[in-house]
Amino acid sequence: MWLWERDARRDDGPERALARDLASLRDWYRRTEVPRAAGKMPAAWGYGFGWNHARSTKKPMVLLSQAAFREAKPRSSYDDFFMRPVGVDELLSEGEIGALDLPRLELPLVAMVVETPRRSASTALRLRNAVWPAQRQICCAETGRTGTVGLRLSHSDAGTTYLTAGHIFPRGAGSSVDYFPRGWLWPRRKRLGSVVFQNVPTNSPDWDIAVIRSVGSEGAHWIGERLTKTRGTRERQGEELVYANGATSGFVDLAVLVGGLEEVAGWNIKWRCCWLIAPSDVLTNGDSGAAVYMHGSGELLGTYVGASKLAGARRPHAHYVQDAWSLEQQFFKLHSPTT
Repeated sequence: MWLWERDARRDDGPERALARDLASLRDWYRRTEVPRAAGKMPAAWGYGFGWNHARSTKKPMVLLSQAAFREAKPRSSYDDFFMRPVGVDELLSEGEIGALDLPRLELPLVAMVVETPRRSASTALRLRNAVWPAQRQICCAETGRTGTVGLRLSHSDAGTTYLTAGHIFPRGAGSSVDYFPRGWLWPRRKRLGSVVFQNVPTNSPDWDIAVIRSVGSEGAHWIGERLTKTRGTRERQGEELVYANGATSGFVDLAVLVGGLEEVAGWNIKWRCCWLIAPSDVLTNGDSGAAVYMHGSGELLGTYVGASKLAGARRPHAHYVQDAWSLEQQFFKLHSPTT
C-alpha cells in the first residue's frame, strides 16, 4: 500500500476524487513513457499531487519536462514558475495543453517544470566544508562516489547498520564503504564497513536504497541519525518547511515541501513515492542519503535521492525525497536486509 493509497481509503470526497485523478494520471503517464524508451524527450517526468500555496488542499500534479516546454511562462507570478506548482493553464497555452492529451480530471490540475531528474551522488572527493559536514560523508571505495549517511537502523556488538541511497554504490552489495573523519581539512578516508543490500530502480519505479554494516562495534556509529522519530504520515494539508543535514551542504532548513510524486523518472532511474521539495538550492551533489525532517513536528519525511535543475542553473531547485513511511511499510516490513 503506497502512501497515497492509504490516504485514498478515507471517506471524504476530495481524497477519493484525488485517488481517481491519480489513477487517470497513472494511465496517461504510462503512455508518455513510450517516447522516453525510444530515447526521445518525454512530456513529463512524473505525476502525483501538490499544493500551490501554504493552506491549499492536495491537487493532482504533473512534473513537466522543461525541454518539452521551453516557452512555458507563468501568467501570474514569475517566482511561482520556479518555486511551486501552479495551475497548468497558468503555464501552458490552450494548444500546448491540448497536445498533452491529458485525461479529464475531477480536481484542478497543477504543474511544475523541471529539467531531467538526476541522482544526487557526487564523485568529488574533496569536501566543500570539511569540518561540520564531514561527519556524515561516506564514499564508495571502488568508484569514489560520495554521499551521506542519513539514518542509523541498528547497533550491536556485531556492528552498526545504516540506511542511505543505493546509487552511491553502483557495484552493489559487497562494495567497501569509507567515511571521512571529522576535523580533517583534506580528505582522509577510513574504513566504515560494506554494503549488505543495495537497490537502484532502473526498469520500474522502486526504492533507491543501500544498507551499510560497519566493521564491528568500532564503527563510526556517531555519524548516523537514529531511526526513532515518528515517520511522517502527512495528515496536514499545504506547504511545510523541512530540514536536512547533508554531507556536502551541512545543516539546511530553507526547503519547503510542495508535493508528492507517485512516480518520478530520469533517463536511467525511476523512483517511487517521492516527496517534492522546493524552492531550494541548499541540497546538492554528495547529499544523497540525507534524512529529511518536518520542521515543526520533527517527523522523519524520508531519504534524499535526487534533484532537477532549470536550464542554465548551477544548483538544483527541485529535490526528490523517498517517503520513509512507505519505505518502512512496503520494504522493511517485508524484507530484513540488516540481519
